Amino acid sequence: MKKDKLTTLILTLLVTSSIVLTSQIWFQKKLWSNDYNFFVTFENSQIWQTLHRMFKNPLSDQDTQAMHRNAALPQTLVVNFGAIRTQYNTGSVPYNELMEELKQAITTWLKSDQGVRSTKIDDIAEWKKALKSQSLYVDFRFPYPIKTFGAFFGVQDTPVDTALKDMQALIVVLGDTATNDIVIYVKDATDQSIHKFLVRYDRTKLLSLMEKNNDSTLTGYKFSFELNFDEKRLNNVVLQSNILIPFNAVEVKPLRMSELNKRPSEMDALLRHFGHNPSNPRRFTETDNSEVYVENYSTFKISTHGEIDYDTIAQGKGVHLNSKEHTTTGVQTAYQAYNMAIDFIEKFQPEGQRLMLSNMVENFEKPGTHLFTFDYLFDGLPVKLKDANGNAKDAIKIVISNNSLTSYSQVFKKLEGSTPTKIETPIPRVMDKLITAVANANKEVTVEQFKLCYEDTDSLDFHLPQWHVAVKGVGVQMYEPTIYKK
Repeated sequence: MKKDKLTTLILTLLVTSSIVLTSQIWFQKKLWSNDYNFFVTFENSQIWQTLHRMFKNPLSDQDTQAMHRNAALPQTLVVNFGAIRTQYNTGSVPYNELMEELKQAITTWLKSDQGVRSTKIDDIAEWKKALKSQSLYVDFRFPYPIKTFGAFFGVQDTPVDTALKDMQALIVVLGDTATNDIVIYVKDATDQSIHKFLVRYDRTKLLSLMEKNNDSTLTGYKFSFELNFDEKRLNNVVLQSNILIPFNAVEVKPLRMSELNKRPSEMDALLRHFGHNPSNPRRFTETDNSEVYVENYSTFKISTHGEIDYDTIAQGKGVHLNSKEHTTTGVQTAYQAYNMAIDFIEKFQPEGQRLMLSNMVENFEKPGTHLFTFDYLFDGLPVKLKDANGNAKDAIKIVISNNSLTSYSQVFKKLEGSTPTKIETPIPRVMDKLITAVANANKEVTVEQFKLCYEDTDSLDFHLPQWHVAVKGVGVQMYEPTIYKK
């Protein structure tokens, strides 16, 4: 009996080792033509996708869904109670609670089952008044197409697109107690026009969550218009009215950022992920020691500082992506392409890495082609990377064209946090520097953004986020924070 068991065990081990060794040979040796990769094709096939969904760890579904949801949602939510403002960053418990309920309200608005009840507002004073009432304020990072926004909330075709096309900012105002409805104000990114929508929605739960998360210890914000910074010319310096300015100390985590170079086995897996064979002899080394692989009408470049670049070198080629967002018509919507992009990206991201969608652009000359860029997120704040010349660089840039990935780049970074600390609000100092910088200019300078961001540095030490000031027509200026002292 014991002999039979031993024989069975030995046979099992032999069969298992044979399978493992055979798979290694298959994936490491070039057994297919230059323009065909059976294993990558099979991995992306509908059969494999179905089996993968059936047998994979259920937790990975939750992780993917969270990544889908959070990367495309706003970075912050602002809770307004009269003169009191509280800001919450993505990933925090209050943000998640408020966003879940806000999602229901926005879905009701986008569906507009009772018909679109909208009015175009000519007076900016009504917009400002809405910001000073009981309301939730959302500022989008880029012009957000209303149809794509609706798709993210499960509404494929929204009648709201008859009133506006691209959103820049949104305010959800809790109506009076008599109606218990809500009012939604939207600023159109195209012409800065303001649209007012009346929505039948029970505001009870949303109001309860706002009251619960109206944390007095986190307040101390003012919109620039409340200080007349949007009208009062301080030596030709003007702040856009929707800029939220903090006046109390802000708690942040110091960040240490370093290059994340993949191990050889991880790089081999990455190459196969992009349809390249690691043992392909057609590769060369550039002067900066970057390795470039050429295969399947595409190039795959691996730099020495943790960056990868993939590009097709022939039209109609690329990594074919066969997922639930696959369209037989060949012309994809931005939402379908975004989901394909996320499905592809999340397969090789470091554990716990958070992303934030920073822009999306549709190529109207090539229908179905969409560009998406992402920043890394750390402690709810964006991480701004730079190239070798000091210019801004996206953490991830990906192009999806009708079911295929045609371009991809990513800078891998290891992000480590330290003990939280408080930093001062530098409004007077920043304003003084801006005024000094434009003192001799005879034109008005408009500040479009004022926010905290982590900045890429060459140092391996921990560093605090910097104040990111975007000036129209000039660019971004960074200001060092000051440690808060009681």
